[in-house]
Amino acid sequence: MLPPDGRAVIIEQLLAAVNGKTITLTDLWRYRLLFAPNEPPAQVLQEMIDHQLLLAEAERFDTEPPQADRVQEAVQRLVRAAGGQTAWETELRRVQMTQAGAEALITEELQIETLLAQRVDQFVIVTPSEVEAAYDQDPERFQGKSLSDVEGAIERELVKQKITDKRSEYIGRLRSHATITVLSDSPGTLPAKP
Repeated sequence: MLPPDGRAVIIEQLLAAVNGKTITLTDLWRYRLLFAPNEPPAQVLQEMIDHQLLLAEAERFDTEPPQADRVQEAVQRLVRAAGGQTAWETELRRVQMTQAGAEALITEELQIETLLAQRVDQFVIVTPSEVEAAYDQDPERFQGKSLSDVEGAIERELVKQKITDKRSEYIGRLRSHATITVLSDSPGTLPAKP
């Protein structure tokens, strides 16, 4: 039904399609609230495209969904970050999301983390020679400390960097085989806080 003046009304803005699944502006608002509240909408859209690709991959590999207590822990962190239950509920209403909808999206994100841990992270190895090379490349940083004093910290740092790199490569491979159409490269902004 058209409004009285005969003009069309936009009900929802489509932002992208990933292998036939759409991402709307409302989807972006919701995802941003839960996972990327300080990131620009265009960056969040790219993360959502990755989310869709990784979720399909998690389903393809029959990745176990997270336990309910992990989902509830994540919800409680968001409630605390929002400033309490009332503020959290206000934020959910602002993006037209229910508690169940938030929990479903959190479940997907945790399932994706499990997929990445199983398919990428567990294959990352840092050798002692890489730790030693990192130590030798930055002598000022480790001034006065022996390799044995800092090798654990260096190894953790190298593992973290390799995981980031390998995850990016994995997502890049998924993107290269996907049909991705971005319909709007300048998504709108989140509705104003009341």
